[in-house]
Amino acid sequence: MLKSLSDDGALPRFDRSVQTAQSGRIPFNLMRSEALIWSFRDVSYLRLVTRLEEKLFRSNQYVTSMEEMDTGILGITTKHIYFAGFTNVFRVSLEDIMAFKQYSNGFGIMRDADDAKPEAFTLGDPDSWFSIQFIDRILEMEDMVLPNRDSPTLDDIIEKE
Repeated sequence: MLKSLSDDGALPRFDRSVQTAQSGRIPFNLMRSEALIWSFRDVSYLRLVTRLEEKLFRSNQYVTSMEEMDTGILGITTKHIYFAGFTNVFRVSLEDIMAFKQYSNGFGIMRDADDAKPEAFTLGDPDSWFSIQFIDRILEMEDMVLPNRDSPTLDDIIEKE
């Protein structure tokens, strides 16, 4: 996949029928101007949370930590990152992400907004490394052509090599 994006500038067609057969329907309603390229299952979504911690004999203090908000499916498209969990469903434009941070078990983002707080997705290894490399390749592509129903799938590309 990464080689195809770097060398050919080609986006393989995401095969929904294979995905559905293997692990269920993709829950994202994509925009017409984008294409789903990859999805990850069993992804934890974490967000920075600040809580007031009450002390009996000392003054109260605020404690900040990354807390798991939900678990669900993470999708990466040509324009967005989508997340669909039990209670949280959202998309973030790749252009609205100010910073990415790679972790050993996932990656973090910081949105470009005044009230933005760090967010993270845990994927596990090697998906963590792959996801960041993958997003970097998408952001580097200048003349991206969306795949159509005649475009090869990732399996088709691998079979040719």
